[in-house]
Amino acid sequence: MATRTDFAKAQDGAFSTLMLDAEMHQAYNDSKNGVIMMKTSVQVSFRMDEDVKRQAETIFDELGMNMTTAFNVFAKAVIRTGGMPFKMKVDSFYNAENQRELARRIELYESGATKGQQIEITPEELESYANG
Repeated sequence: MATRTDFAKAQDGAFSTLMLDAEMHQAYNDSKNGVIMMKTSVQVSFRMDEDVKRQAETIFDELGMNMTTAFNVFAKAVIRTGGMPFKMKVDSFYNAENQRELARRIELYESGATKGQQIEITPEELESYANG
């Protein structure tokens, strides 16, 4: 099975382009006539931050796979699950309500209004802040 992965630095140096070669083939069995057929893969090109690519390659290498294999695994998981194969959500800490409360508390602190005061918070309140 021949594979080739090329990385080309973009002109601005901030991104790398990943080229997945079309030389990869995957055999499958045509159950109608028992003939082994070859599926041809296509070339895919996308841009990614250079540091992210390097970090991902390190992890994929530790898992014993290259970038091509890792992205094929990801694409198949998307197909199998009918969407992203992981839950996507925004960190609730950064929502507008929490940011307003943080700004209010910073203002109180900087004005000296809280000097000498102890802040009390229950474990339940702490948990609710953590979970949004």
